[in-house]
Amino acid sequence: MEKKKFLQKRVVDIPATAKLLKKQRIDHGYSVIELRELLQLESRVAIYAWENEKLKNIPSLENLDALARLYDVNIEELYVMIPVNSEECVIKDYSLEYEIDIDCILSELDEDEKKEFLFLMGKQ
Repeated sequence: MEKKKFLQKRVVDIPATAKLLKKQRIDHGYSVIELRELLQLESRVAIYAWENEKLKNIPSLENLDALARLYDVNIEELYVMIPVNSEECVIKDYSLEYEIDIDCILSELDEDEKKEFLFLMGKQ
């Protein structure tokens, strides 16, 4: 007789993951500019997006791998998972209000990066 196994389904907790990624960067003494250079990203917007609790962006697996090696942690230590009700077929979006100092971020970006960031924020 074959046993059926069910795994508790989990999803990435974006706000908690954003906080964790920012904390890791700061704890390891990297600025956004330094991290952009190390990861060979075209702009800093990606990093700001990963660290923004309102945006639903997380690094790609390749970037998570690079961050894990840079911070000397396991890749699983760079994101937070939360369980979902496995009986529900649809994972419902959850949204909370978070404060973000957009002006502070925008002051650090060049014009093209500002446009990209505002687009991601849904401001354009």
